[in-house]
Amino acid sequence: MKHFFIAFILTVCFGSMLSIQVSGNQSGTWSPANNPYQVIGAITVPVGEVLTIQSGVLVQIMGAYQITIAGNMHAEGTESDSVRFVNMQIPATTLWPGLRFENDNFSSTLNHVYIEYATYGIRCMNSPLTVTNSRIFRCQKGMELFGIGAANPASVLVEGCLIERCIQNGIMISQYSNANINNNEIRGNGTGTQFYAAIQLSNQSPGGSNNPYITNNHIHHNLKQGISAWDTVGASAINPQILNNNIHHNYTGVYLLNASGYIADNQIVNNFIPGDMNSGAGVMVSGITSEPYFERNLITGNYTGFYITNNARPVLGDLSIYHAWAQGENIIRDNIDANSALNSVYCDQYANSAYVIKAENNNWGVSTSQEIAIGIRDHNDLSTLPTVDFEPFITGILPTSVIGSYTYVGQTGTANARLELISTGDGRIIQTYSLPSAAFEVSALVDEPFYAMVVAQRLPENTLVYGCAGGFLSPAVFYPGDFIPVDVGNITVTDVPPPRYELMGEPIVENELTLHPLMSGYALYGWQQINWLYEQGDFHYIKKHTRRVGTQEVDFDLPAGTVWNKFQNVSAGDTWLRTEVINDTGTLSVSTVKVDACSSFLGSISYLLYTRSDNLGNVIEKTIIAPNQTILFRYNNNYLIAKDDVLRSGSDDPLAPGAIWLYVPMTMDTMPNYLGYDPQIYNPESHDFQVRLFWQAPAFSNFSWTHYRIYRNLQQIAEIPFSQSEFIDTTFLALETTYYEVRATDGTNTSEPSNWIVVLHVSVEDQLMPPVSISISPNPVAFSHAQNLELTFNNLKNRSAELAIYNVKGQLVHANTLQGSQSYLWNGKDNSGTRCASGIYFLKAQVKGDKPVTRKLVVY
Repeated sequence: MKHFFIAFILTVCFGSMLSIQVSGNQSGTWSPANNPYQVIGAITVPVGEVLTIQSGVLVQIMGAYQITIAGNMHAEGTESDSVRFVNMQIPATTLWPGLRFENDNFSSTLNHVYIEYATYGIRCMNSPLTVTNSRIFRCQKGMELFGIGAANPASVLVEGCLIERCIQNGIMISQYSNANINNNEIRGNGTGTQFYAAIQLSNQSPGGSNNPYITNNHIHHNLKQGISAWDTVGASAINPQILNNNIHHNYTGVYLLNASGYIADNQIVNNFIPGDMNSGAGVMVSGITSEPYFERNLITGNYTGFYITNNARPVLGDLSIYHAWAQGENIIRDNIDANSALNSVYCDQYANSAYVIKAENNNWGVSTSQEIAIGIRDHNDLSTLPTVDFEPFITGILPTSVIGSYTYVGQTGTANARLELISTGDGRIIQTYSLPSAAFEVSALVDEPFYAMVVAQRLPENTLVYGCAGGFLSPAVFYPGDFIPVDVGNITVTDVPPPRYELMGEPIVENELTLHPLMSGYALYGWQQINWLYEQGDFHYIKKHTRRVGTQEVDFDLPAGTVWNKFQNVSAGDTWLRTEVINDTGTLSVSTVKVDACSSFLGSISYLLYTRSDNLGNVIEKTIIAPNQTILFRYNNNYLIAKDDVLRSGSDDPLAPGAIWLYVPMTMDTMPNYLGYDPQIYNPESHDFQVRLFWQAPAFSNFSWTHYRIYRNLQQIAEIPFSQSEFIDTTFLALETTYYEVRATDGTNTSEPSNWIVVLHVSVEDQLMPPVSISISPNPVAFSHAQNLELTFNNLKNRSAELAIYNVKGQLVHANTLQGSQSYLWNGKDNSGTRCASGIYFLKAQVKGDKPVTRKLVVY
């Protein structure tokens, strides 16, 4: 019996390559044990029946087949194991009809569900439905709530969902009053040429009704309107309540056409397409039946605050009518277009110039009526326009009383504590207050949302320590309270530094290149550096670097083709050069990045290790990228100086606006740690074994380490310089169990050991052979154009291979035995000599001494 040794890794089990194929009437339970479920025809859940889909189920849509729920569906995924409806059509952008709910009596639920590339991701036809914590991606319409013809449509809740990059709407609401759209993120929609809003309300009937609640949503970076409400028959049928939403960076913020309702406590900011003067209304109100009420909204940074036209009469504040929704208190300021014109309220195209737009009791960001009038276009500018009545107005900024306290929970003491109120919009410090005691009450002049942060000096070294209300991972946002105190609570200050961040901003176009700004900063403050990136192939390139130097913003241009990083199709063995600007004078640093495959203790976690080194070979940083965690280790003089848990949120696309990375400090170790190894220990060139070890350096302590000592089964086998944090054991021993650990030493003292890793002994009857791999070309293959499919086997070593090709129904269509050859040509014919039809097939190859290998083939 021959023996060999391999690193123990998780076994990949090859189950049946045949799926569960579903069509027609369906009910009962779909379980992940039967994955995948391939939809090969239209599906109906009949009236009176229930289909339950368990967490982890994968549903593959094989064609343009609708799933109609005439009964009930309960799809219950989890945060870590969702229910997925994945489009398998070719190309993937070919839409399938989606999920259609038709039962108007009994409720269905979708929780942690992923749906992609559907005409309607979810279409609710007057059916009670709850959709929570789900993601809808690249559909034509993410969701439609259809209540036309229903006097009292069924209740629908959409909450905690991410709806993004749909061609038309994120959510379309058609005459559906009993809908609650709460706490969702809706971004990047409206990718088609027609104007469809991220959330769009419509009425097409004289007797229709469309009065949903739209609350607490984050609606941003949509290519068309953020929210629109269009009553095409002018029936006064649309009266939504739009409350406490963050609406920014859309073509238009809110557009109401013959629609009314109540719009309050929203942030409607920075809505415009750079340079497009047709875009940019924070709020657009049009049509004679439009009489919406606006209260306590922040409307700033748009090209135009309010664009009012076609005899609309919105109420921005009317103190004469004692209406609960007419108190004004909006902040309408700094809405400046691309031509530097201030447009607070812009009136246009009125048939009746006698109309008066009531806009009383608002804050316009200035203190005199003459200054306010500069930003208003009305009857005073053109006699055919209505008059905007903006008096009385809120003069300047009313004081806000900010109360709270702080507690330091560090190791020493603090001095010179201060409270900083920081803008949520751009990270600037609005105001700073000294804090002579832990409890505080300050009078703040602030007219925008803000964070509350306490900064103090830690004694005796006078380094800064920080804390913020809500914590740095989810800082609390506060709003000016005028004469109502704002309580920021107790702020905990710790010795742990605040996280650094990287935030992707809005792209610009320069010299026909689309440049994406990756902004870097610290704590809650505004950015300090911007790296302007563009994408080509698998790489991101850097074209420009911007940094704040004093009060100036300084740009440094880099040559075309300067690599920043490789962001996709990364695998072990990859290397590239990374260039970055490292100081205020524009000095460039070029470092080398290499990627290694690693595994941890007993192979329980496999990960990629990125190592970045300077031109002298000194490690700058290492990054562990594991399935559920990314950790960044930063080095200086061979010691670990920082260790960060990297948290990512936002889009999966790293260049999408709003994508953010938080670098959260972690406790550093004073001994070597994170010892791992390359699980590929067989060397095919030398036909022997070697174990490649990788570890992280210790942080600086009371010792000045000079070397590392490598131990195998408690015996020292090597001593290497402290500048090296990798080692190759070429004398791997044939023991039943082998484990390694690493210690740092200065020749006299020795550190605590690292974690230890195990290599297990495995016996097989056959002579050791490297695993067989198969190359397939071309795939997809066009047999109809006289192409052949070539299968090339690597490392076959004169062994035989049994080949079998199955169709999607699991039927064997072709079989053969490959003997003494490394390649095989298939002409697309089955065993009877008939050419196979276009579609998806599966190859199963069984080589003696190896596990079966399966591959998907696409024939057209």
